[in-house]
Amino acid sequence: MDEVSVQKLYKYYETINDFNRLRILVCLTKGDYTKEEIATILNMKPIVVYTHLNYLVAKKIVSAYVIKEETEDADAECIYVLTNREIKKILISDAKHINKI
Repeated sequence: MDEVSVQKLYKYYETINDFNRLRILVCLTKGDYTKEEIATILNMKPIVVYTHLNYLVAKKIVSAYVIKEETEDADAECIYVLTNREIKKILISDAKHINKI
């Protein structure tokens, strides 16, 4: 493995090096959800989920798509998805391998 690949791998693991972020990513391997749905599934506060989702979107691991525009009374509602299929494969593969250790 070359130095650039090692650097990318390091950045990937650095990004997911948080228990709640990892839980959110694993949740997104099962489907696309709003922050409220993720919060319910994982029994987390929506603001905590939102904070982690914003971080993951900034790191381009998760994408957010507006499904309901912002109004005077409510924030915009987004659906969150893993940015690419490879991330899903990596997470699932990591989980399988860690269970063998």
